[in-house]
Amino acid sequence: LLPADLCRQHGVEVEAVYTGDLHDGVFQVVWEVASQAKLHLDEARRLKESLPAAAAPAFLPAVPAELYLLALERCGFNPFDEQLLSADRGVTPLRLQASLAWHSFFQTY
Repeated sequence: LLPADLCRQHGVEVEAVYTGDLHDGVFQVVWEVASQAKLHLDEARRLKESLPAAAAPAFLPAVPAELYLLALERCGFNPFDEQLLSADRGVTPLRLQASLAWHSFFQTY
């Protein structure tokens, strides 16, 4: 579900999104939401030093979130791109597992 205020700002009717009527406004809304998500991830990483090391595993879901944001960017912020609609959401299982293992080992997210 896309934020109604951003949809109005970019001339996107929510119903049109459900019917597949995609235009630049939809991609702009998705870009804005994805950009905000990336800012939140960056802020969480910046605050990492103030957290106890034992809390790092709780932030591992940030790893697939960032991988999805990167895949979304590769697809031009089109959430209906076939690559993103596939079962792996544009991120191969091997890449996901390798990223999770790396971040888990180094206690990063």
